[in-house]
Amino acid sequence: MLTLGTTAPSTHPLAERFSIEIQSDIEKNIDEYELFCVDMCEECEFVRRYNIAYGPRLMYVLFVLKRWLTAELFRFCRLTMEHIALLFLQFGLGMAKLPSDVSDANRIRLFPHKLMWNETADVVNHSVSDCGLALILFLRYLGSQQFSMCHSLDLSLQDGRPMPYPILMRQPIWEPLHQLAFRTYHHIAVSGRFDAIYVGDIVQDWSESESRDPIIVSSSLLRQNYGESPLSAHRILDLLQEWTGVSQIFTRNLYQNRRNDVILITSVGTATARQRLARLLLLPIDQLRRAIRDEVMPLSVRDETL
Repeated sequence: MLTLGTTAPSTHPLAERFSIEIQSDIEKNIDEYELFCVDMCEECEFVRRYNIAYGPRLMYVLFVLKRWLTAELFRFCRLTMEHIALLFLQFGLGMAKLPSDVSDANRIRLFPHKLMWNETADVVNHSVSDCGLALILFLRYLGSQQFSMCHSLDLSLQDGRPMPYPILMRQPIWEPLHQLAFRTYHHIAVSGRFDAIYVGDIVQDWSESESRDPIIVSSSLLRQNYGESPLSAHRILDLLQEWTGVSQIFTRNLYQNRRNDVILITSVGTATARQRLARLLLLPIDQLRRAIRDEVMPLSVRDETL
């Protein structure tokens, strides 16, 4: 059974409630969950093996992580669900190092038996009563300075698999995950709600606000007949919103003269999303309009480019 030190899961009421909320959410979205399980097992052979042994003990947490990171992260960095699944398995097997202030006695062993690559998998433990605690502690691990400052991430499960596992070599690749996990962990701890990780009733995003100072750009950005091919302002703003993750974009025309009209742009969203929009709007107008025309998101949007 998953423990934190010598404390039983029953003495963690927040984690207990989180487990109940996760199970309730999955029951409401059972078709989506079952499709996710099929897709993950087809894409990642190691998930297929561990799904046999641990079933929903693994898949419930991965399903929550997939919905959360699809909405908040995957569009803006190079991390994939394969990377996240390997990180969580390493954590659950006790292979991942916890922050230095956590003693060895408190290591997490959500999955007590490591499966070798050529081993026939049998059912080990399908209990989901402590998946909430597991996810909270995994968020704490991802949000730790020790995880952020790793020189590299070797995602090997050390199970004898002939095909090598991924190795991430550059800290900017996982830094966006660290920052998101840090914010989400502390939001859960402070508010006692789980909407920041897309579980339970979703309330207005606590982290969203409107930009205080407008960004000034040339009116040619939204001019339909500017440049090589016509683009509607509606299409341009929709793609800017999709690429950056802001929830709203507001524009205001500021007329100076026929040649130098400008647009004031403000937005509503998280600080990270508003920063992505600001980086996009710093690009030359021709380059940005070409990217929108071709529907190819510029690399400058990715958080790892910072």
